[in-house]
Amino acid sequence: MCGIIGYIGHRTDCVQSVILPGLAAMEERGYDSAGVACLRAGQMLRARAIGKLGELRLCPEIQEMDEVGAAIGHTRWATHGGVTVKNTHPHADCTGGLVVIHNGIIENHDELRRELKEHGHHLSSQTDTELIAHLIEEAFQAHETLEEAVRLAVSHLKGTWGLVILSARFPNELVVARHGSPILIGIGNGEMFVASLEDAFTRHTKRFNVLPENSVRTVRANGFTGSELPVITAEEMNQVSSAPFAHFMLKEIMEQPDTALRTTNFGARLIIEDGTAKLGGLEGRRDELLGCRHLRLVACGTASFAAGLGAHWLEEFGGFETVQMIAACDARPRLFPPGTAFLAISQSGETYDVLEALKAAKRGGHSVFSIVNRVGKAIARETGCGIYTNAGVEKAVASTKVFLAQSVALLLLTAWFGRQREKMNRSQGRALGRALNELPDQIRCVLEMNNSELLALATRFFISPNCYFLGRGPAYWIAAEGALKIKEVAYIHAEAYNAGEMKHGPIALIENGFPVIGIVLDDEYTSATMNNLQEAKARGAYIVVVAPNRLKLPTDLADLVLRFPNSHHLTSPLLATVPLQLLAYYSALALGHDPDR
Repeated sequence: MCGIIGYIGHRTDCVQSVILPGLAAMEERGYDSAGVACLRAGQMLRARAIGKLGELRLCPEIQEMDEVGAAIGHTRWATHGGVTVKNTHPHADCTGGLVVIHNGIIENHDELRRELKEHGHHLSSQTDTELIAHLIEEAFQAHETLEEAVRLAVSHLKGTWGLVILSARFPNELVVARHGSPILIGIGNGEMFVASLEDAFTRHTKRFNVLPENSVRTVRANGFTGSELPVITAEEMNQVSSAPFAHFMLKEIMEQPDTALRTTNFGARLIIEDGTAKLGGLEGRRDELLGCRHLRLVACGTASFAAGLGAHWLEEFGGFETVQMIAACDARPRLFPPGTAFLAISQSGETYDVLEALKAAKRGGHSVFSIVNRVGKAIARETGCGIYTNAGVEKAVASTKVFLAQSVALLLLTAWFGRQREKMNRSQGRALGRALNELPDQIRCVLEMNNSELLALATRFFISPNCYFLGRGPAYWIAAEGALKIKEVAYIHAEAYNAGEMKHGPIALIENGFPVIGIVLDDEYTSATMNNLQEAKARGAYIVVVAPNRLKLPTDLADLVLRFPNSHHLTSPLLATVPLQLLAYYSALALGHDPDR
């Protein structure tokens, strides 16, 4: 998700004091270009740059942005059009006096582009966002206020948008609009902030409103138009330092023992004697959820791999007739069978595809609940029922501790369903509870292991730009998570496969020295996975095995072994994840990449 920030109020240095720091606070979302616009003495100024915020700060136009009372800023991931200055937000209309920043995708951009060109508009970029500025310009022919013009303009759009508009004709206001992409309104003293993420303004105010879906509001220094909105207080202070670690990614990896504790509420969510979990967020809908015969877990990215793990556990112990993990973009709730519970999993609590699938499930009459990291987010509000992971803020672009937290929450959920449906007996539940209590110390052990091996493996990626991650059963989802981390921060082509599928095509690409990382958990899949690794070894692959201490490996199988402590079979996958996170981190450093970006 791109980053949006806007300000209107009494700070004449708002570009330097609010906009640029606000963009920096959202850097972990990822971006390839950034820009700022402001009004100075009635004139619209814009500064745009390719690359990181440091490049934007060097723009000559930035130095002129003083004595202003309203400004907007944006960080962009390119979706329509290449990474160029012309394609960088904010985008202007033909007059140059109206600018727009936008998160989302306009699906009917080709049609709108043709129409605007026919109407004589000069389009200077390849983006879908610029079209919105010109639509608003046209709407002024029928409306006198900026808010009315924006309402008319968005009525022509198909897709998703979170918008902030600044106009020289209306210097004392910003107009915001939302359809599918979050916009928050921060409440100050004689000043207002708007952003796509509260981290952008929590250094200035801890109080904010969430712009309702499908709404348009005018924001002025003393408030905003329309009905009152509930005020939310930001509970988490924006983190400003990775100290004592060099990077946020390493800091967040190292925080995982504490994360495991926080997700179990320091053990308060575990009822060891009864072998179950106490999940207060589900109790109000206990009978409804226990009455569901089917379960669908819906998520994106890292959360989808945690969901895959959870589906494996809940299929075995949850007492459902069917359990399935579905990528949010492919979810079709209209096809879910009657009696389906829909579990939405999201780090941000705002993931658009998950939220849209969730709404469709509600319209279809299905029971819905969620696992999210932050209180008050859209998915949590939409479900009104679920589990908070309480993992804290994640600043690095690659999710690490939240993956662990989501997985722990899914184990708690497994115990909650399994014990009440008597698909997990008391002895099994007690063993899981004890394993979750031991998990923080075991993670600490992993963090102290394998350092020399990880550094040696990281250097191999200088000479091998591709690698495979293999696993079966729960280990497949750890392989998928490991491959994603390598791609996200080391920019290496990494693919995860079910180990049994490797011989059906992927093995053809293996050659001498090709790294193959196999996750072997000492479970029912162990023998078959090692056979698959032997097949890769015969093709010349460099074999890395991630395995528990107790597992004996054939002496001729592995070129390198990454070990983790022996543990309960349900928590073993979580320990296997940690060395893969560290591998991604060290690989990024070895290749000269910033692991936080």
